[in-house]
Amino acid sequence: MAISEELLNKLEQYATDTSIEDVPEEIISSGLTILPALQECFKKPNKISTLERYENVLKAILLVHCPLDLSGEDARKIAEFQKEVGFLYKFKSYTIKATIPLGYTIFLHEPKEGFSFQIHREHKVEVFHIVKVMPGGYVFLCTYEDWKKTYDKESFAKWLEGADVPKYDRFKFIPSSGDVIVVNDLNIVHTVVGCILEEFANVSADMVDRLYDQNLAKRNEIPEKYTREYAKEKIMELESTPPKRLIDFRKGWLAEPLKKEDLQGVIKTTIVDVDNFTAINYIFPPDYTSMQMTDPHRHIAFYVWRGEGEIRIGDHDEWKSGTPPAIKISKGDLLFIPANQVYSVISSSSSSLEITEHHIAGNVAFVKSQITYN
Repeated sequence: MAISEELLNKLEQYATDTSIEDVPEEIISSGLTILPALQECFKKPNKISTLERYENVLKAILLVHCPLDLSGEDARKIAEFQKEVGFLYKFKSYTIKATIPLGYTIFLHEPKEGFSFQIHREHKVEVFHIVKVMPGGYVFLCTYEDWKKTYDKESFAKWLEGADVPKYDRFKFIPSSGDVIVVNDLNIVHTVVGCILEEFANVSADMVDRLYDQNLAKRNEIPEKYTREYAKEKIMELESTPPKRLIDFRKGWLAEPLKKEDLQGVIKTTIVDVDNFTAINYIFPPDYTSMQMTDPHRHIAFYVWRGEGEIRIGDHDEWKSGTPPAIKISKGDLLFIPANQVYSVISSSSSSLEITEHHIAGNVAFVKSQITYN
């Protein structure tokens, strides 16, 4: 069903006119019919502010039109839409943020560059899975109380430039690939520098105060190489690094193995399971068909790290009457599986299939984005 020229104009007007606060009701009520138009919008070379306005449209649509009794046909439309769109790329001076409205992100930091030193003033959980550590890469974590006792601008700037200022060293940790860091309390000062990381958040919107922003002076200096094509190429070059250890800065950077299960040949590693959101890494052996799986209440961001195969997604009635249609999947594919849909993963006969799943409720994830600079 084609959408009207008037609706397309409203979509474009909302995306570019920041005086319009809320997504127009006519757009929301159009439902999934607007997805093809949004797909084309997401593929344009948008600046971050425009991209996040389009993202707000998608969030508003999914919040209303992903009920628990969604048909399997509509669920596959959404999954195929997300597969075709892939990541939404946001370019900053120091990183490429490859993201999805559900709160799942891969950050491609430049060497020795990263997030500002920041805290959450409102409740937000962030989980960092370190995929690759470049020379000079590190994680910085401390309580806000320790920050206030220790920090002064001049000495901190010198420390960042490489000067010997021992009082900050205890808050710095050099991670290994596969390390997981959880920031699940308010007022934890944190950053990740010089790493490529997988991030899981319980809210996709930004909710931080920047205590020291080393990126401020060059925030508009976006590298010329940063394009959608370049970002996709870099994502595809990444080698999978299954999560291995949970790092706890409160216990002197204690490293403990993550919960790993062998489920008849399927390796399941729980990355995080807190505050009603869950992240899981699965490795399916070659030529394997999984059991039917579902999350009754939460949507799933589904990312393929390596391998290829198929996924079958359908509602409960479809599975009772037969086998739903398959969607082919391979390295780099990103899907959205609506809550309460039943799905099964099939790996090819030639290699293992590794995926990450991020489960989160829509009423938590689909809050309106604020135009920010992380």
